[in-house]
Amino acid sequence: MKEPVAQLGHTDGAGRGVGFVPTTVACSWQPNPAHGAPPPCWVAAATDRQRLEYACAVLRHYAISVYPALGEDPETTAERLRAAILTGLPDDSGAYLFWTGPDDDACFTPDGRMKGPLTVYRDGTGTPADTAFHAALHLVALTAHPGRRPNTWTVTPRSDHRT
Repeated sequence: MKEPVAQLGHTDGAGRGVGFVPTTVACSWQPNPAHGAPPPCWVAAATDRQRLEYACAVLRHYAISVYPALGEDPETTAERLRAAILTGLPDDSGAYLFWTGPDDDACFTPDGRMKGPLTVYRDGTGTPADTAFHAALHLVALTAHPGRRPNTWTVTPRSDHRT
């Protein structure tokens, strides 16, 4: 997707200026979570999945583990993650987020658009990880609200984001 840009100084072929002429410019920015917020042109051009993946990369940069489309059952997956974090990832913050394969299939179209809300399961460690999660989503025009089940978030595009 390209972002419309106005350019000044075009003529009508007879040498008369016509003022601003809409044209399109592709966003050349490349995602790098260490650089913080992506520019509006990238947020506008990226799919919902790409924007969510960027938010996840930002969280990983701050030692919050994120696992997309992991497992089929949330309870079993959460138990396995807790065990792995306690035994194999000593430098990790202990905070994690994940969503299951069925949740992923129900949420995203093949081209990366959200066709429904995504349920994201969290470890329940509390405020710092939750605050980071909301901040990372905000960077990419996504939002989360408390889910129907304990320790879950429901992720959707922000209402002010236009695709």
